[in-house]
Amino acid sequence: MQLTWDLRYVHTQSWVMDDGSPPQNCFECTCDRSSTVVTGLSEAAAVPQPDNASDHPLADVDATSTSDASTSSSSLSPPSSSPPAMEQLRGVADDVEDALIPKETAIRRMFNNATHTWKHFLDKALALPRGVFPPGLDAHIVFKDMPPLPESLPQNGVLAGAPRWSVPEPAEALADENSDISIVGGTLDDMGLDLSRVTGTTKYFRLAYPDIVECRISSDPSASRCGSPPSSNVGASNAPQGLAILTMCWSYIFSTRLLQLQGRRVHYTDSCVRPLPKNAVGILAQNEILVQLPVEASEPLIQWLCAILAPKPGWSADDKGGPFSPWAACCTGDFTFVVATEEQVCLDPNAEPPTVDEAAELLFEFCKLFGIGHEPLRHDDLAELSPVKAAFLATLAIPFYRMAKLQPDFPRPSLNPAKNGALNINKSTIQYYITDLQYHMTLSMHQYSLGPVLWSIFWQPDVECNLVTPWLAAVKSVIQPALDECDFELLAKIFAMRRPRVALWWHGLFLLGDTKILDMIRTYLDTLDEGCSYDTLARPDIVSAAWTGSAQSYQDDQIPRGYYKNSPVPRADLLQHRHTLTLRDPWPLFYGWRPFGSVPKDSIEPDLYPWLERGHRRVYELWTWWVKEDARTRPRVSLGFRKESKRYASSVPDYLAMMDAPDPSAPVSPTIWLPLAPSQRATRQMIAHSLGNIVGERSASTAVIPGLGDNHPWLKDWTPA
Repeated sequence: MQLTWDLRYVHTQSWVMDDGSPPQNCFECTCDRSSTVVTGLSEAAAVPQPDNASDHPLADVDATSTSDASTSSSSLSPPSSSPPAMEQLRGVADDVEDALIPKETAIRRMFNNATHTWKHFLDKALALPRGVFPPGLDAHIVFKDMPPLPESLPQNGVLAGAPRWSVPEPAEALADENSDISIVGGTLDDMGLDLSRVTGTTKYFRLAYPDIVECRISSDPSASRCGSPPSSNVGASNAPQGLAILTMCWSYIFSTRLLQLQGRRVHYTDSCVRPLPKNAVGILAQNEILVQLPVEASEPLIQWLCAILAPKPGWSADDKGGPFSPWAACCTGDFTFVVATEEQVCLDPNAEPPTVDEAAELLFEFCKLFGIGHEPLRHDDLAELSPVKAAFLATLAIPFYRMAKLQPDFPRPSLNPAKNGALNINKSTIQYYITDLQYHMTLSMHQYSLGPVLWSIFWQPDVECNLVTPWLAAVKSVIQPALDECDFELLAKIFAMRRPRVALWWHGLFLLGDTKILDMIRTYLDTLDEGCSYDTLARPDIVSAAWTGSAQSYQDDQIPRGYYKNSPVPRADLLQHRHTLTLRDPWPLFYGWRPFGSVPKDSIEPDLYPWLERGHRRVYELWTWWVKEDARTRPRVSLGFRKESKRYASSVPDYLAMMDAPDPSAPVSPTIWLPLAPSQRATRQMIAHSLGNIVGERSASTAVIPGLGDNHPWLKDWTPA
């Protein structure tokens, strides 16, 4: 095999492989549409295999029309710290036109503007004192049209549900978002047939797992990455007080609510910790953590703590379904809890574990005994993160840790009984979370919906797909110190400054403390893939975008634009129309970055003209759960949090405007590595998405990318799906 220089693309400085055989046309095979493979345990997009369909010629191909001019590159050699196998993005000179590769000046402008934008968020985050966060920590801001879990769930297997969209015909007015369906939990019997209402792809929610999530405790309480990082020299850790214990409390509450919806019961097991009178504790071993309960502690609280703090599950569900919920967790490893009481307490073997409401009462009692409160607002409406809220956010992230094979890592708790004085927490604070628990559970337990929300923290609406690399490289260069220092708190603040609704989910992941999550961030910024064993969770999802009110891709653009006569149609708008008119097709959106270029209207399928002239309109209406009851599958409808609770926080902003750098054309430093993968992958998927039309045909002529040759370096050895 010999390396040769492809003279048709000399301006790209790309090496291609030549084994003596003629170049393979990367479009010569057509592929069946991908389908969502539902195993009952997960959702994953199956990679389609090419068949023996006939070749499709490229439209407007002029493989030799590009110039032989040499390229200008951001740096001529990679820095020594760069991954040796990672190819670098190199732009073309300003006087060169390439179908896919951006100009060098565009790369510089994007990198410098992105750096300036993210440094703005970094500076605002650094201006906050340690342990103090920007406004918007209310966990309910993540809801817009989120459906709650239904009041009745199957006792095992999976729960299925699907969205309904309003896609009005061009001659019709935009459907009123205030649907005439007003009864939550009602049925579809009286809705009638309306072709403008389209049911989207079904989602499947796994209800049980064979194993519990095992958490570990760090030996040094000051080493928590939830507050000050170990090397910051700013004093003691700002980690939320008793985070590990409070997270176990919320883990039980989440799990018990799910079991309650399934009609199942909970019982204590023989693995419970045995409480000791304080005079029998003696000298603690280094691996023992003392929870000294005052005399006021009730026996139900003592027994509950002995169950949830056991190194093996101290509570369990009946055997009618899977043994563990998505949130079930326990603290295992080298450390064990010692529960001490003022006097000898014998656990009642016949005691009933608390219900959700009873557990909320016990959680309040525990907070009251140890002075764990809801801190007041301070620093001009900024706030410290309440330990109760921190543990709630951490519990929301447990199912993600389960899927990503991460392990929660908590700081060693140190609790002291409360001194006399008023406690700044009341029952309504905890009940506030309990009331809307089923809304939180929906997104928390479905990782293929949560993942796109998480990774949209780095998405920028006006970044075109071939310029993703300089955007993400700039992001990485700005947050690299926080990544290197494992400074979870600083990252949480930066994210909250940009996208508060999304940042709350990241905050929960950070509170669980596994530093491997930082490796996932690094890998994503370098490759557009988080690098885990499962199918990527970074694909945008228009459903979870509607649920949270946070856009994830160009598909979420709500501004209708009409195109009349022979005006060219931006590719982004064209692909948005095509996707909306094929909502029942499970063909996934691989990336959400904006497609570049325009398509002549006469090159587009005429079936689409009425919609193009009217402008894009797609409105999320409701969610339907399908629940099996009495041997029948019945629909249960939810209009979502906004319409059901009337408490949607519409004023929470996303700061997605890109800022202009003082010198946008400044060269990119040679120490900055611009990996090719993000721009190449996003561009390839733009092409793959452009190959299909609304009648199900897939061919290269549908893509209409002028000047794109069949041997373009960015398409080498790639077959579009």
